[in-house]
Amino acid sequence: MINIKTKEKKLKKKIKNEEKKKNDVSFRQTWKDMFFALGIVWRACPQQVIFTVATSLLASLIGFIGGTWMTRFIFNSIQEARPFESIIRVVAAIYASSLVFYITHNIIHRIYKPIWRLRVTKALNHMLFGKVAAVDLACYEDTEFYKRFTMTVPEAMGGVEDYVIELLDDALYALTSLFTNASMVLVIDPVLIVLAFIPLVSNLVFGKKMNRIQYDFQMQMREIKRDKDYVDRIFYLADYAKEMRMTGIHTVMMRRFYNDLKETQKKTGKFGFKTARFLFFKGMIDGTLVYYAGIFYAAFRLLVSRTMLVGDAIVLSGAISTVSSRLGWITATYEKMNQHAMFLENLRGFIDYEIKIKQLPDAPKPDRENTAIMFKDVTFRYDNTETDVLKHIDLEIAAGEKIAIVGVNGAGKSTLVKLMMRLYDVTDGSITCGGEDIRGLDLAAYRDLYGVIFQDYRIFAMSVRDNVLLGGEGDDQTVIDALTAAGVYDKVMSLPNGIDTMLTREYDEDGAVLSGGEYQKICIARVFARSAPIVILDEPSSALDPIAEYEMYENMLKVCRDRTAVFISHRLSSAALADRVVMIENGEIIEEGPHAELMARGGKYAEMFAKQAENYAEGGETDEK
Repeated sequence: MINIKTKEKKLKKKIKNEEKKKNDVSFRQTWKDMFFALGIVWRACPQQVIFTVATSLLASLIGFIGGTWMTRFIFNSIQEARPFESIIRVVAAIYASSLVFYITHNIIHRIYKPIWRLRVTKALNHMLFGKVAAVDLACYEDTEFYKRFTMTVPEAMGGVEDYVIELLDDALYALTSLFTNASMVLVIDPVLIVLAFIPLVSNLVFGKKMNRIQYDFQMQMREIKRDKDYVDRIFYLADYAKEMRMTGIHTVMMRRFYNDLKETQKKTGKFGFKTARFLFFKGMIDGTLVYYAGIFYAAFRLLVSRTMLVGDAIVLSGAISTVSSRLGWITATYEKMNQHAMFLENLRGFIDYEIKIKQLPDAPKPDRENTAIMFKDVTFRYDNTETDVLKHIDLEIAAGEKIAIVGVNGAGKSTLVKLMMRLYDVTDGSITCGGEDIRGLDLAAYRDLYGVIFQDYRIFAMSVRDNVLLGGEGDDQTVIDALTAAGVYDKVMSLPNGIDTMLTREYDEDGAVLSGGEYQKICIARVFARSAPIVILDEPSSALDPIAEYEMYENMLKVCRDRTAVFISHRLSSAALADRVVMIENGEIIEEGPHAELMARGGKYAEMFAKQAENYAEGGETDEK
């Protein structure tokens, strides 16, 4: 029994050490990550880097000259009986130089630095937003990648400049101050420089451990914050308002909230105790030992052996403490760099992520006049799974053809159209457009062939016009025609500002709050507003009653008369409007053909259609969902 417990303890320790080793960032990697971040700032705003370097060096030099050096100069000059006028001239010159520097520094810091900061933020956000928009959809299904993504990107958008500029400022100030004060100590008494290296040793002993404790604490607190943010959203988002009032979900969420607070308190106490213990021993060595040793030594030489001038004695202990603290500061800055490097490593991992489905240079654009789609023996499975979602799919969709894809939930219908739009790439087989493999076509131009409404459509806190156009081309008439075709024009025009009315009240208390069906029709209008040759409607009518759905598809087919249309619907009544119906079951096409022909066959499609028709007749499907 004892042997088993011992083995378990050793195994846990081994796993912990391996995890720690995995998370530690090497010296070389730390510098590489910091120069990576500095490169982002430099490319966005070189003035920010130049200003930081110049002011750090000057502030440190002026601080040394106006403090340590001037104090020594005044006392030693009086003791050596130098002319009072010459002392005043030197002091006045130093004071005037300091005044000019600090006035200039404050003007630049208050006026120009905020502008430079905005430039860096703009550049970084542009880089990150571009990556977010292009990263593979599969990444959102990779738990580890998505976790790093949600924890890193928001912090990066406001933190990279702070990390690199703050560290650059600290490092340069500390190095300059170290050099000047160490030179002073060496001039007065080289032996005392030994005292200054004591904090360096203590930082090497305690610093890395402290850094690891703080990093672990931040990572664990981010996990708790993610959960707390989720609870917050449940309470204030309108999506959950009905459940909040009609069920006991609010008590479940409150329990989660209290658990998050408990965990926060528990971890804060645990990590706080560890931090306090290290800081106590470090402070005893760095502060008390070095400071008092310097004072006693200076007092002995001044008062007992009388081998030191008053000015030297006064500044000596201060200079030793400064050298000591700067050595400690430099090692602490490196440890801070190491801590930031752990975060920057995640950021670099995201930015350097090799996108699989990406824009190829000089790739040919698809022929918008020849948009025939062909699936050739297509098989697909999601990453990290062993089950094929689609199996050996062979399907031709002629340009201008109207196709209905039907089947039970989970059959693979939505996956098929995602492959068609190249949101994923096939595992085996190929998909062609106009005879060309879509993997070799210009990605942006290929996706521009499609006008699509997904099952999980989204309404944005913008005007009706912007919600319809979504950044695409079109004027007011385009929006009006699209709303009319979607059957929601009259409702929109009854709103206070027509198509300029803001939707939702998230940012505008006068915004319009519509029904689920009305929101859905506005989303459907997006398809009508685009001139895309291929239209895909992936279960877009879940909030519409059967009659409204049928009318919507009728309108779609009229507007899309010369376009290819692919629509997925669990209600088979709309499938009767299509040129051809494709029925999928367990990832395979089991039936295919015109509605009338499939009904005549009496197969699965006819059986499902009959059951739904019977359900409608008995009132099993209501007008509102």
